[in-house]
Parts: sequence; structure tokens; C-alpha cells
Amino acid sequence: MKTALWMRSAGRIGGTFLFVGLLAGCAAKVADVREEPETTVYAPGADTLVTTPARPDVYGTRLVRTRANVRTQPSTSADVIRVLHPGASVGLIAVHNGWFNVMVDSVSGATGWMWGPLLNLTREDRFGAALDMARPNFGADTLFSAVFYEDNILKVSLDLAWRDLTTAQKQEVVGQIGTAWRAAAQQMGFRPAPEIRFLSNMNYEMARFTSKGQVVVKH
Repeated sequence: MKTALWMRSAGRIGGTFLFVGLLAGCAAKVADVREEPETTVYAPGADTLVTTPARPDVYGTRLVRTRANVRTQPSTSADVIRVLHPGASVGLIAVHNGWFNVMVDSVSGATGWMWGPLLNLTREDRFGAALDMARPNFGADTLFSAVFYEDNILKVSLDLAWRDLTTAQKQEVVGQIGTAWRAAAQQMGFRPAPEIRFLSNMNYEMARFTSKGQVVVKH
């Protein structure tokens, strides 16, 4: 009799440990899935697993200003995948050549591209988009050590190679960069475009391109 009772108790205890072990195993699997950057699912009717990329990070939310197309690529020739109306909210992911990669549905994670001026962007958003658009047209990249925005002025820090240029060469560089920046800034809604100032390593103003397109170089 005692032996039978002991065996029943042992069976209950063993079952309890087995149940707890299963729960712990399930919890571990859930934790593993949450830590994975990608989600792996089984496609019905397929012989292989399909890996779905993790959602991109959203660094800000902006509202749509006017009726706007969301496209598959940052180009007006790309297919339209959705049309948004004024007041719709989108998440910002990245910017390229004046276009913003946006998340249009936080539930499904659907993304697309929108032309910047169609969104209610902050001044910093517009500045970053304009700089991204203009920078490939700057040329002479070896002259720059940094580019930053301060007090409504685009400031370009110059390295020592600037000192080896003639006045005519400096004027050409300033004019080329200034023209590209002004065109891009105006597309992003700056009226007028923020002025550009070129600074030496000692933070002394060496040259500037004004918002009116004037080139000023100090000797």
C-alpha cells in the first residue's frame, strides 16, 4: 500500500516537473524569436522555409500635406502602391535625393517612397534632404572635413588643401558647391536657400556663397 502511494506521488511530481520543463522550453523559444532580427515562417505548399526581413527602424512621424502618391522607388516613374490624403501619418525611415522612405502602415509594416515637399517636414528634415540631394554635385570632396548646419547657414569645414588653391580655383569651388546647394535647398522649400560659408580649421571664414548667388572669397 505504501509502495503504491509512493509511486503515485512520484508520478505526480514527475508530471509536474515535466509540465514545468515544457513551459520553460516554450518560454525560451518565445524569447529566442523576439531576439531574432528576422522572422522565419513556413510557406504552405513549399518545401523550404521563407525568411522575412525585420522591419526597418522609424526615426520620426510626419503628416501628409496634400494628396500624395507612395511609390515603390524614389522616382516619379516608379509604380504607385498607395495614395495618401492630407493628415495621414507616415513614419520616416531614410532619405535619398529629396525622397523619403516611409512606413505607411504600422500594422503590416508596408513601406514606400514619397517626395519630400509632400510631407510636413521639420526644418532639419528639409535641410538633411537638401544636403543629401546637393552633395553628389559638390565635387572636390577631398577639401571637406565636415559639413554642418547652424544659424540658418550651411558651414563647410575645409582641410589644409584649401590653402593650396588659387583665388580663381577657390571661386570655382565655392560657385559650384553654392549653385548645387541653392537648387536643392529651393526644391526642399527654402526661400531663399541658406547661405554657405567655408571655414578653415581655425574656424575663420575663408569664403562664402550667399543666398543670392554671390561668391565671396577672402585672400
